[in-house]
Parts: sequence; structure tokens; C-alpha cells
Amino acid sequence: MSSNSQIAVHVCERLRRSTRINRAIVASIILLHVAIVTIVAGVFASHLAPILVRDTVLVSLGVLSLLLIFQTVRAFRYGKSLTWYAAYVERNTPEFRSSLVTSIQLQEDERLVVPDWVENGLATQVEKSVPQIPVDTVTGRSAQHKAFVALACTVAVLAAITLNYRAEVQNGLLDLFAPIIASDTDGPSDTQTDTVVHSIAIDVIPPAYTNLQSRALPGFSGHLSVYPGTEIAVRGLAALENTSDLFVVLPSDQDERRLQEQQSCLSREELSEKAHQACRSEDLWANDVRFSFECSQGGYKKVGFSCVEPKTLRLNESRFEFRHLVTSGGPFWFGAIADDWTYTQSRPYRLDLQVDETPRVRILFPPQDSEVRIDDEVRVMFEARDDFGIAAVRRKTHVEGRKNEQTRNVGSPDATRLYSTSDTLDLRDIGASPGDVVVVSYEAKDTNTVNGPQTAQSAPRRFKIFSPDEQHQKNLEKEQALFEELIIRLAERLVFEPNWKAGQAPEEAYAEYRRMLREEAVYLRSFDELVRGLIEDPQTTDLIRSSLETILKQQRELHQQDTTNANNIYGRDLENPVRIRRAFRLHSKIIDRFEYDVLALDDLVVQQRQDRLASDSERLKDRSEELRSLIAAMKDKASDSKMRQALDVLDRLSQRVNDMRQEMGKMAQKMPDENFNPDALLRQKNNVGLSDVDKRLEQIRQLLKDGRLEEALKLAESLERDVQQLSEQMQEGVMRPRKSGGNSQMSKDVQRSMRDLDNLARKQEKLIKQTERLEAKERAALKKRFDEGLDKELEEAKKKVSDVSDRLQQIPKKPLHPYDKKALNEAEKELDRLGKRLESRDIQKASEQAKKLSKKMEQLAMEMKLSARRNQKARKKMQKARKMRKASGQCKKAGDQLSELADDLDSLVPEPQESLGKKGVKKAKDLQKKQSALRKELGKATKKLDKLGENAPSLKRLVKGMSQGAERMMERASKRLGDGNPKHARPHQEDALERLKSARDQLKNAMKPNGSHGGAESVGVRPSTEPVEIPGKEAHKVPRNFRNLLMRTMKEKIPDRYDGALEQYFRELAQ
Repeated sequence: MSSNSQIAVHVCERLRRSTRINRAIVASIILLHVAIVTIVAGVFASHLAPILVRDTVLVSLGVLSLLLIFQTVRAFRYGKSLTWYAAYVERNTPEFRSSLVTSIQLQEDERLVVPDWVENGLATQVEKSVPQIPVDTVTGRSAQHKAFVALACTVAVLAAITLNYRAEVQNGLLDLFAPIIASDTDGPSDTQTDTVVHSIAIDVIPPAYTNLQSRALPGFSGHLSVYPGTEIAVRGLAALENTSDLFVVLPSDQDERRLQEQQSCLSREELSEKAHQACRSEDLWANDVRFSFECSQGGYKKVGFSCVEPKTLRLNESRFEFRHLVTSGGPFWFGAIADDWTYTQSRPYRLDLQVDETPRVRILFPPQDSEVRIDDEVRVMFEARDDFGIAAVRRKTHVEGRKNEQTRNVGSPDATRLYSTSDTLDLRDIGASPGDVVVVSYEAKDTNTVNGPQTAQSAPRRFKIFSPDEQHQKNLEKEQALFEELIIRLAERLVFEPNWKAGQAPEEAYAEYRRMLREEAVYLRSFDELVRGLIEDPQTTDLIRSSLETILKQQRELHQQDTTNANNIYGRDLENPVRIRRAFRLHSKIIDRFEYDVLALDDLVVQQRQDRLASDSERLKDRSEELRSLIAAMKDKASDSKMRQALDVLDRLSQRVNDMRQEMGKMAQKMPDENFNPDALLRQKNNVGLSDVDKRLEQIRQLLKDGRLEEALKLAESLERDVQQLSEQMQEGVMRPRKSGGNSQMSKDVQRSMRDLDNLARKQEKLIKQTERLEAKERAALKKRFDEGLDKELEEAKKKVSDVSDRLQQIPKKPLHPYDKKALNEAEKELDRLGKRLESRDIQKASEQAKKLSKKMEQLAMEMKLSARRNQKARKKMQKARKMRKASGQCKKAGDQLSELADDLDSLVPEPQESLGKKGVKKAKDLQKKQSALRKELGKATKKLDKLGENAPSLKRLVKGMSQGAERMMERASKRLGDGNPKHARPHQEDALERLKSARDQLKNAMKPNGSHGGAESVGVRPSTEPVEIPGKEAHKVPRNFRNLLMRTMKEKIPDRYDGALEQYFRELAQ
């Protein structure tokens, strides 16, 4: 067949396909129109006869669907033949003259055989007629285009109806296809009817926080879904004639009731009737009846229901209208009383509650946990989403390991549905410090005002604050690992040495040697990384860094030479003993180098651990002093911020003690036994251990929480002394003594300083005895004066205390702030204690207590006045503000009275000239001069020890602790003696004496090697920053017999990683 004939056949095929598409489009349009009719019927079903409309529409829809399916299948499966379409083309194109039909018949039926001249003639005729075919007309292109437009318009109309009237469409379809809304819920009994009311219209008014517009449902079909707090306005018509009363039973929040389990299986109607009877006995109606415990033979044994009070509706010419605030979901139904009969709805309506989604909040940046520095500006981006709006966003921060959490409002969402912004963290303001991990999260609240705001919290983001201490600790661990690796490298060198001399094959020896070189190259690279990392470590001194660089440089030079020698061996050189020995000629030199560096590295590591422990000890002392200062400040003026600071310092002290305990454990494991004296750290008779510090910290924490600041301050002062003693014990127990032949002169100087300290201690003891005698004289004079008289004055003082107490009790406590109430109660308790002191004639302490209480009452008056000003701004709180101002005035007057009382009590206490007499005052002045002179002598002794510290820098910390302790106590004692107050001077003198003895004993122990044995060749002090004296190889050469023993042991059986042999080797090496 020619190509033109094929074109004609193609046109016929296209015509048949277009016809099928047109039929399918028409069927789709009809189906869409049926859907529209179905929706409309469902929406208006409640206004007509629901059952009749539903059944009619469903039957019609089923029949029409079957017809459409039949027509569509017939069009595609049983359509016209191709010959029929060819005849159709010929009718529209007369030029073919039956040639097209004949050609297609010849093509379809291979049994027909015609001469060639006939086939050529048909082809010529078709070829002439093909250009004349009206393709658009034959294939129906314009009709198909119109069908597509009609289909698109129909779909658009249906989509618009569905989107704009979503609830109506949904309710209509549910009512049409699912007339029983809840299959497990039965309606009421009595006389049931399909329709009690009709023409129901509902106005839905959503809650204000949703910002949704009100909507009207002109045709309610039985199902409504709303948010809690929605107000619905329902109106309609009563369907029954002669309706006298109309009521509605709405969903209730009442708890569900249950009947006892039935003995036999009952039907739904029987159980429902029992439920209604149970509620009707209380003049209520059963609603939301649910059945459970289904029997195998049919029926149920359990039923749950709620008893609800019906709502009576007013009828106005058969019309009704009511409003209802939706708080719970469930079925609801109408009932009517007509002709003395009660009619109830057979099919309940349903009211469902939509769920208000919880907000969602997440941190956008940084995407993961990160490390920051303490002074960095940390920016955090976050977003919060909610279906109706975000009311507030709060940032929650806390430091890992601490209990206090800080919250702060961030930004102003203004009820937006999507709120995204950035936040800046001030790490110091949070209370973080280097080494801490700050945990940040964000909490979002939505605008739900019905059930209360819902909250959601983001996943936490952790910020690790860079700590130089931790970096230094990591570098120290790397040094320790390199030290242990160097011992292994040395042991392998020692094992290798006899093998190739004992007849080992040269090829095997050479291969083993090359393996050792490769491993040593890896070791040197690790060493180089450590040295480069120390550049950014501020706690590593230049001396340590330069020592490590020297060790690395020398090892690298030797390794390069050794590698070059090994690389110069080729092929047959392995058979030449002379050449093979040249490859190993640096082997013994490298062993000596490794032995030399093992000692140097060990010394450097131990020295840095000692420095770190000493630094921790100093920080512990600083923190304890800071704690004491904070508690002392809280005594004068307590506040929540100072309390938080004090608790934060306690946490840091506990953390520091824990760090020191861990560091001590590491030193106990890594240091050789002869360099560690753990007995000094144990709890002995006069010693203080880390556990004791922990207990003191917990006691102070509890006292602060109880508000017992006086006792907490005393315990903090005691803790400060204990920390000083602990620091000195740690020097004695941990610091490694170093031997030096040039320390004999230094030892003599230290012994001379010890004698000076001993003389100072004896003089201080003598001063204490003289002060005790003067104190006894003062005590006797005061006792005589208070016992002989002052009865009248004390009675007046007691009366003033009673007046102040009555004044405070008259203050109304109800309008006061809780903090002010607590402060007022504490003031009343202190007044009681003041009265007891007056009863015991303790006038001096009573005067001091009255002064403190006076200041506290003045402060309380000021706080009440400020609270009154804040409340005065609100009109509703004007009366409360007046009462608070009145209470403030009462507190001010009480403070003035207590101040007068303190002045009166001070006037009763005699001056030092009266109690001590002229001789006593002169004696106190003499003691003051002696104490000042003794302090100057101590200063000179301190300067001598400071000069000794120039040759032994580690003595400087000892000098600093002793000078800051004893001199400060002597200065306080001198001031008290100058004031004529020997009673308060003596405790400071005793404290100074204790510190002098402690310093003397510390120097005495420092003169002993290892802190326990006699000898004057070493001084045990804190870590030194002097250049490390690297021992010479001759002085520290390991005996040859030990080397042979080690090699023989490892040849017989090589332990895992040479642990056993290396441990013994290290002990000998360290000795």
C-alpha cells in the first residue's frame, strides 16, 4: 500500500479515537453534574423528607452510574469498525469515489487478491483525494475543544462550591450517605420520630483567638465540627403540630456513668432503655449512649452514658432560637411535647471538637551543638509556628551540672502565626565560665484563651565554652601518651639489638628495622602535632615548649640519618656483613637518645601535673575567699542576686574539688611509688581532706537556704583556713622532691628562716598570754558594773523592745508582698532574741543586735514604700497602696526606736578607760605596739623567704600564703588592741600563731626528701618554672645486666605491649 493510502487509514484511526474521547468527556460532564445534584440534595435533605430524598437520589445515582459505565465500555470495546469510519470520510470527501473503503478492506482482509493494475489505480485515486479531506470537520476537532472547555468549567464550578462551602458539602454528604452519625450511640427512647425540627440554620462564631470569621450554615444536615469555645446560634422551625414545649439535649462535660454488667446479653434498645430510665429518675436525659462488652451470640452486657439536663426552648409561632457555647463534643438532639406526648429525634445530630494544634518551635541556627569562647557574641536564630498565633516566646538557659535555670522573654510575636527572629546570648550574664556547657532552648506559647495557652519547647542546643584548662589537660594527656609510646619504641630497639648479631637472616633483620623506622616516623608526626598544638595553649610555659621542641628536633635528626642509612642498602648489600652493619650503626646511639628523652619527658609531665594541681589549689583558695566575702555582704544587705552568686560559687568550689580529686587520682596512677606520698592526703588527726571540704560546702549551702547567715559566715571563715591547710598538705604529699647538689646553701637559708619563724611563734604566744590577762581584767570590771546596777535602765530597754514588738504586730500583713511578710516575721523573731539578751544582761551583744535590727527595719520600710508606689499606678490597688505606705511608716518608726535603744545601750557600756582603768589602757597600747613590731619582723622574714623563692620559684606560693594569712591576722589584732578591746583581739592573735606554726612545719617537711625521711639535700616545694635540668646519659645509664635480663625475658615470651617488662624497666630507669 502506498504512503498516501496509509495516510488515509491514519485519518480514519484518528477519527475513531476522537469519537471515543468525546464520548468519555460527555460521560464525565454528566457524572460531575450528578455530583452537584447529589451535594445540593444532601444539603437540603433536612428541609424535606430526608429518607425519601436520600433513597431517591441514591437509586438515581446508582442507575445513572451503571448507564455511564455501560456506554463508556461500549464506546471503547464495541465501537464501529475502521471501514465504517472510512465510509464516513468518503461521504464528506466525494473525490475518493469508494477508493478509500476498498483500500481499507483490501488491507484488513489478506484473502482478497486483486491484480496489480487495480491496486495501482486505487492508490492513485487515494493519492489525489487525500489533500481534499476536511480534517477538522471529519475528526470533530472543534467539537472536542468545546467539550474540553465544558469539562474544565464544570470542574471549576464544583471546586469553587466545595471550597467555599466545605462544611455544607461535608454535612450534606455525611447526611446523605451516612445517616447514622455514630454507630455506637443510640438516641433517646419514648416516642421517636424522624423529624422534630426542620429548616435548621446555624451561625458559627469561632473564638476570638483564632481570628476566624463567623460563618452561617443555612442548611444544617446533622454534623458540625468547631473549635472549643465556639459560640453557635441555632434557629429553626418545629416540625410537629400543636408543639407545646421544645427542648434540646446538648453535649455535656459530665463524667460518664456506667450500669452494672448485665447477667445476660441484651439488645441495644433494651440497654438504651435502662440508661434512659436511670437518668429520668433524676429528671435528666441520657445522652451519648455507648455499648461495650459484645456477646458472641449477639447483644451487649455493658452500657455507658451521660445524664444531661435538657435546655428548654422558647417557641414563637413554631420558630425557635438559642445560643450555646461549645465546650465538649458529642451527639445532641431535639425533643418536643405535643398533644401530651413526648417526641424525640430518632437520629441524633453530632457536634465534634476540632483540635487546636500545639505550637512548634525549632532552632534554625546554629544547626548543631558548637564550641564558643566566653566573650563571643553567640547569635541564635529560631522560628515558632502555630495554627492561630504565637503569644510569647521564652528562652531557657542553664549550665549543665547546675540546678538554677534562667528564663527570659524574647521578641514580640504579636500573635503572628509564623514568628522568626534572632537572639543574642551573653554567656557571662548567664553565669557561665570557661569549660561550662550552656544548654539553650526556646519555649513558645499560643494564643489559646479558652483552654489555656499551649506550650511547646524546642530541642536543646548546647554551647561548649572553650576552656584553656581543658585544652591544657588534653595536651598533658597527649604528652603522657607520647611518653608511654617512647618507652615502647625504646623496648623494641632493645629487643632488636641482639637478634641480627645472633645469626638472624639479614633480610628479616633489615625488614624488621624498616618497620621500626616507619613506626618511629608516625611517632614523630604525633610529637610534631603536639608541639604545634602547644603554641595555642596559654598555660604551657615557654620553657616546657622549648624543652619539647629540643627533644623533637634531636630525635628527628637522628631518625633522618638512620632512615638515610637504611635506604642506602640495595639488593646484594644484604649479603655483605659490612654493608648491613652500616645500616644499623646509629642503633645504639638512638637507644641512648631514647633513654635520655624518657627521663626528660617524665620530668616534664610530672612537673606540669604539679603546676596544674597547684593552680587548682590557688583557685580553690580564691573561690573560698570570694564565698566568705559574698556571705559577709549578704549579712549587711541580703538579696536574691547575691544568694544566686553565693550558690554559684559553691557549685564552682564543688567542681574544683572534684577536678582536684581526679587529678590526684591520675597522679597516683602515673607517678612512680617513690615520688608519691598519699598519706599526706588521708584524713589524719590534724589534716583536712577533700571530703572534709565537700562536707563544709554542703553545710554552708544548707545554712544559706535556711537564712542562717551568721553561722554560714563562720563556717566560710573556717573553710578558708581549711583550704589553706589543705593546700599545704598537698605540697607535702604530692610535690616531687628534686635533687640538686647546689642546694646546700639554700638549705641553710631555709633553716635560718625556720628559726626566725620559730622565734616569732614564741613571741606571739607570749603576747596571747598577756592579752588573756588584760581580757580577764576587762571582763571582771564589766561584770561588776552590770551586777551592781543598771536595773532601771534595763527595764526601760525591755519596755522599748516591747513597744517595738507591739508596733510590728499591729501592721496588717495581708496587703504586704510575700518577701516583706517574711522579713517582718524574721524581725519579730530577732526582737524576741534581743529581749532574751537583755534578760541575761549581755548589753554589748544586745547593742550590736539592736543596731543591725534598726538597719533592717529601715531597709524594710524603704522596700514597702517602693511596693506602694508600684501599686499606686493601678487604680484598683489604691487602697492596698495606702495600707502599704502606712506599714512603711510603722517600720520606719520601729527602726528609729531601735536606733535610740542601741544608743542607750552603748551609753551603758563603759569606755575602755573605765573598764580597764588607766593602767589597763596603757597596757593595751603597749600590747598594740608589740603586736605591730612583731608584724614588721614577720614582714622581714617574708622578704627573706621571697628572696629564696628567686632561686626556687616554687617557694613563692608558700611565702604568699603565709604572708597573706599571719600578717593579716596580726594587723587585725593590733587594731583591736588599739581600740582597747582585748576580747576581740585574742582570736586574731591565735589565728596568726596557728599560721606561723603551719608555715614553720611546712618548711621543716620541705627539708625532707619525699616529705618523710631525713636529709638536707632536697627541698620539697611546689612546681618550679625553672629550666629543667636534663640528666646526662652517663649519670643515668641503665646497668648492662638489666638490659640483658630484659632482652632475655622478651625473647622467651613477649607480653602484651611489653607491659610487665616495661614497668620494671621504667622503675629502674627512674631510680
